[in-house]
Amino acid sequence: MNLRIRCNSIAAFVLKKERGHAKHLLIRRAGKRLRGHWQMVAGKIEKRETAWQAALREIGEETGLKVRELYAADTLELFYSVREDLIDVTPVFVAVVDAKARVRLSDEHDAFAWLTAAQAAKT
Repeated sequence: MNLRIRCNSIAAFVLKKERGHAKHLLIRRAGKRLRGHWQMVAGKIEKRETAWQAALREIGEETGLKVRELYAADTLELFYSVREDLIDVTPVFVAVVDAKARVRLSDEHDAFAWLTAAQAAKT
């Protein structure tokens, strides 16, 4: 039997330039699942939606931000699901927003932070 591969979600790094330096958006999960966990934007790809369309939608839904530029990152997230015995592949995107854009969180998250790459890596 062959191992199945599934791709039904996206992840997106949201960036803005502040004083010539990139700041990365992290959002903190609320609710029961992964409560308190800091993460980038992530979500499911809906029916008849491409991965890049899902990235734009999820960024808007979770942060209220409008994307100025969207790029496919040079990476994929790969997870092995023991329960389903499959490899889950998640395309990763990089989104650029205006420096003065204001974050409006959905109910899925309760806090946000704009951090340097070094700060984000420590979170």
